[in-house]
Amino acid sequence: MRTRPPSRSRTAGIVGPLAAAFVVTFLCGTTPEDAQLFAKRRQRIAGMTHSEVEQLKRNYEEFRKLSPERRQAIKELDDEVMHDASGHMLKLLTDYNKWLSSLSPFDQDRVLSKTDPIERAQLVKTIHDEQLKRQALAAIDGVGRQAVTLQPAELGTMLKAVQENFLSDASRKKITDQLTGRDLHLRILQAAFQQLKNSSNPGTDSQTLISTLIDALPNEAIKTRISNRLPGRPRRQLLGQVLGRSLVNEWRKEIEEVFPSPAAIDAEVARRLAAATPTSRETKRTQLGTKQGRRMVGVQMVIASDEQFRELRPVFVWLSAGLPAKASSRQAVPQEENRSEEAENKPKSAE
Repeated sequence: MRTRPPSRSRTAGIVGPLAAAFVVTFLCGTTPEDAQLFAKRRQRIAGMTHSEVEQLKRNYEEFRKLSPERRQAIKELDDEVMHDASGHMLKLLTDYNKWLSSLSPFDQDRVLSKTDPIERAQLVKTIHDEQLKRQALAAIDGVGRQAVTLQPAELGTMLKAVQENFLSDASRKKITDQLTGRDLHLRILQAAFQQLKNSSNPGTDSQTLISTLIDALPNEAIKTRISNRLPGRPRRQLLGQVLGRSLVNEWRKEIEEVFPSPAAIDAEVARRLAAATPTSRETKRTQLGTKQGRRMVGVQMVIASDEQFRELRPVFVWLSAGLPAKASSRQAVPQEENRSEEAENKPKSAE
């Protein structure tokens, strides 16, 4: 059983108290066999870093504050995990801790504030269902693969890099410290969008922005997918679409409230197919015929027509178009996220 405590106390919903139970078994015992085992464990603790030891102490203090019934339940859970030869329970705990760590601080607090196991399980299910709904906003990327979307924390990491390493001093001063979450994300992207529009060297600045975003992308799987893009599909296009979907997901609840009816989406899909060239019509029919494709059509319709998304609209269009160097605030909402931009496919640019 791995005894290294979690590095963040916030993620100690189960693993923290469980690690505290390890401390009890580390330092207590009555038989010679126990003494030999505890000596090895003390040696392992001696090899920990100072921060790890301090975290272990905090876990132990947390454990001591629990009721006798709760401490006994944790000890029994620890015993079950240690005697599970299949390793299933350890994997379950590890996966849960990883999932909890991926949540926003707000959602982590929501989970950890629930002391009743049944209430916590219900909340975990609710948050997980919300994640699935966000994924439902994603579209197929044109070659049958599920399109990717960043978590808010991942998007925040990338945009913080843009704020610190790309925006000019003048642009940064316009972003107040009071802004947080999606409002901050939108404001940073608006500033980058405006800076490119006013740039005397938009091509170079656009490539700098793209490099800044990709370098700061904390999700290695998504970073690899963008870097290993398909031929004829510039990385700027895939990157922009990932950012566009991720930004839109932060307005998911508002979008859901005004989402078009199935009949309205059917009419829009028919209009787009009628306007398509004969050579591209069948490909579009396949793309727009999927649940995800229809979903994105609905999202695009909402953003294009609803006044509450007036500020979001030009940024979403700019991102969906692949962060073009010649940014224009008069672009229309793209009819199809998966289209190829002629200008982006010219051999002169590998972006």
